[in-house]
Amino acid sequence: MSGVVTTFAFLGPDPLTQQVEQLLRRLAAGENPAEIETRQIDCKEEPGRRGPGGAVLQGSTENENAARYLADELACLANPPGGGAIVLGVADDGQRIGTNLDQEWLRHRIYELTGRRLTIDAQPVDLEGTQLLVLTTRDAIEPIANTNGRVYWRVGDNCVEVDPTTWHAGRLHRTGVDWSALPSGHNVADTSPTALEVARRFLREAADAGDQHAAATAIDHDLLRRLNVIADTDETLTNAGSLLFVETPDYGIDYIRRDTPGADSTNRVRSKRALLEQVYDADQAIRTANRILHSGQGLAKGQHRSIPPRAAREAMVNGVTHRDWLTTQPTTIEHTGDTLTVTSPGGLPPTSARRDRSSTRPSALDHLRSSASTRTAQRDTPRAPTGLSAVQRGALAAGHTHTSPRCAARPLPDHSRLGPTPRSRLINRSRRPRRTERRSSWSDPHRPRRRRPTRPREAGQGRSRLLLHTRMKKPAAISTREKRSATTKRRW
Repeated sequence: MSGVVTTFAFLGPDPLTQQVEQLLRRLAAGENPAEIETRQIDCKEEPGRRGPGGAVLQGSTENENAARYLADELACLANPPGGGAIVLGVADDGQRIGTNLDQEWLRHRIYELTGRRLTIDAQPVDLEGTQLLVLTTRDAIEPIANTNGRVYWRVGDNCVEVDPTTWHAGRLHRTGVDWSALPSGHNVADTSPTALEVARRFLREAADAGDQHAAATAIDHDLLRRLNVIADTDETLTNAGSLLFVETPDYGIDYIRRDTPGADSTNRVRSKRALLEQVYDADQAIRTANRILHSGQGLAKGQHRSIPPRAAREAMVNGVTHRDWLTTQPTTIEHTGDTLTVTSPGGLPPTSARRDRSSTRPSALDHLRSSASTRTAQRDTPRAPTGLSAVQRGALAAGHTHTSPRCAARPLPDHSRLGPTPRSRLINRSRRPRRTERRSSWSDPHRPRRRRPTRPREAGQGRSRLLLHTRMKKPAAISTREKRSATTKRRW
């Protein structure tokens, strides 16, 4: 058709149209709408059509309450990928009350209520003599707010409020745009010499001694080009290069040290310097506060850190690399006693986003992982592990079989603004000796100590063995005097 501009195209049948047709066939077969609704397809009855006692009233061509209600629901369906559709005229219990709304009036009214941002498609459908309306919307190219100015999207069969940062992050990921590889407003002359020196130091400590050593000894411009943080042939840095080597606009890392939970902080490290400098400062602070433990028996004693340094560094770098850089919240590192907790803002990416790098968890920042967290101990492995696997391997390599790395998504108090935040926790659970393994200073350590055999608990032993013995001898009633005597002997 001439004059029609389409922003989407399918090779083959439209998946959304197929879902609508399948739902209509199942409705005609008498199935309950609650059992056949999907994330993209929903059945609704027209608001304002119920009278006293639930009686169905006569419908009209214009219904303002219905238009506002449907505008909110369709905006919720338009914000997630794929869009959605509403079959109007079917109640939740399956009753077909139909609708008499004028489709052109409804389309224009929803367009006005959503700030002229949402244009829907309304198609009348006859379902065995009942007139229905199928309202279809495609996924939006920008977040669409409802009539109250809030942005919602569909999660399962519910509408959940979402912040614009999370919405744009999902949009960039679906379009395949790598935000970290886009050019920034900084050039090579804006880089920090200290950050460049930190990068060289990390590269010298990395696993691959050939290429990494050559990059560590290169000049500044060649080093940045080897790290692939220069956008084009000119001197412009990518967003990843700007984060790593130029001062950050906000705090990137916030390290807090406490001796015990709930105590005042004894050290706090945070700055707006280049991200590599912040990583180095936080790593040094963790090393300083990480106490040394002694292990072993006899004259030979071994020393190890309370938290394995390799696992601690991997947890920190993982929280910095895969965080959401569209938010201004820092990556928080809480070092309390022998527990290290890394909180990364932005939420856990979906499974597809972990395979295909998300735009706001930039792939260009993997240079930070390869240079800062890869150690010489990984030289023999063809593909170094990352994430929690590397944290676990670092803990086991250091002999910490009781150090448990955990990762979970913890929602912050203001969920609508910040969203869920992944939290990785390293806990040192040193094995304490059992009571039977303790020996006094005068005992012979080579003499095996016998454990006192435990006797099976007898039935009725909770009161007194003497009372049980008396009861077995005298089946008759026991006097109060005998009970008091038994209780006194049990106390002694």
